[in-house]
Amino acid sequence: MNAVTALLPFDPSTLLTWVVSYLVHSTLLMALALLVARYDVRLEESLWRLALLGTVGTATLQSLTGAALWRLPSSGAASPLPQTGSPPAPGATPIAAPASAALSAAELLVILWLAIATVLTVRWIGARLRLHRELASRVACDDPVLLAEIDQLADAAGLGARPRLTVSEVVPGPIAFGWREPEICLPPRLDERLAPAERRAVMAHEIAHLRRRDSVWLGLVQLAGSLLFFQPLFGIARRRLAQLAELACDRWSAAVSGSGLPLARGLTEVARWRLAGTDGYPVPGLAVRRSGLARRVDALLGKPTAPSLPRWLRHTLT
Repeated sequence: MNAVTALLPFDPSTLLTWVVSYLVHSTLLMALALLVARYDVRLEESLWRLALLGTVGTATLQSLTGAALWRLPSSGAASPLPQTGSPPAPGATPIAAPASAALSAAELLVILWLAIATVLTVRWIGARLRLHRELASRVACDDPVLLAEIDQLADAAGLGARPRLTVSEVVPGPIAFGWREPEICLPPRLDERLAPAERRAVMAHEIAHLRRRDSVWLGLVQLAGSLLFFQPLFGIARRRLAQLAELACDRWSAAVSGSGLPLARGLTEVARWRLAGTDGYPVPGLAVRRSGLARRVDALLGKPTAPSLPRWLRHTLT
């Protein structure tokens, strides 16, 4: 055992065995999620979440119980030294074998994983700190009309208490965040540029994010992506989960509004604002990336839409 291995709180081979188990479990569930994408979006969303986060537990359980299908030999296992020459004389002090200073392949991989995961996690923390820093100048909304609408929507969503409603010049579009103290932050022009029905539909969309606790799920998935970056399908799964969250909130907003038309109009208007702003906040909001805007508007207007999957996956499934 070398000095680097002694500093690690686990055997590198055990971690690599866990990585392989996670890759197998998560990839199988992702494949299942793709298969059900055309039939049940709620089940699909549950499978994506289970594939990304739940399989951390199943892989850990499999590794702890020793039931892994594939296992590396322990890096700390001693290898017998070849016997050469004559046996030592009686009473002679045995010569200790020199400790190996070279790192094994497993140890190098673990060190590389720790380095990349640390960088990505620091970036994740930095993005959240940037959000809090930029929103430090937000002010509480005192518009009685907006507060009354939020009260009605919160009651319809079963939130129990009205979320905090704030206004900020920084955000290009509405965002929802917070778990214990849920909050919706609006740009000032929301009240100036949208018709009352459109504004209410947009706020209903944000209430739906709080109702689903999407800020918690998004944060967990983003953090998991920093640690589990070695899963090649993680990016596809993360983007698909974000799309499913937006579509689910669109449906709820259309249901409480009585029609999808107000939100469809609100989406297209907010899209113009976001072209001049940023859409990189690590919290859910009225995401209106151009690639998915037309599909969401079609869904709100009752037009049939295909699952938003990568082109090569759509060709594979068809």
